[in-house]
Amino acid sequence: MSEGKRVVRPHADEAVWRDRVERWAGSGLTGKEFAAKEDLSRRSLSWWRWRLRRTASATTSIAAPKKERRPRQKRTTKALSFVPVVVGSVRSADAPSVIEIILPNQLRVRVPAEIEKSSLLRVVRALGAA
Repeated sequence: MSEGKRVVRPHADEAVWRDRVERWAGSGLTGKEFAAKEDLSRRSLSWWRWRLRRTASATTSIAAPKKERRPRQKRTTKALSFVPVVVGSVRSADAPSVIEIILPNQLRVRVPAEIEKSSLLRVVRALGAA
């Protein structure tokens, strides 16, 4: 089919499409290739294959006995229980317990990791002034 142009043709009935779909199935071509070769819409070809399969499965399911369905079993849930949760500051195992500051003269200053920001700022300023 040429791109951009829509080919309008007379309405094809189910028998015509059944023949087309059967030829497609036997061709070994993809839907896109077969549709291009036959100058058909790829969407229409796929839709008719779906419809014919659906119709075929509907007629075979009428003839075939239905499988006996087992009733659904109710899902049982275990009794729920609640666990108390305490929210607080928790330090991970990887978190340091101290902060170590190494000065250019190799002097080391260690302060607790829990130090307040203002206190740490005073220590840094004092060291910078020295």
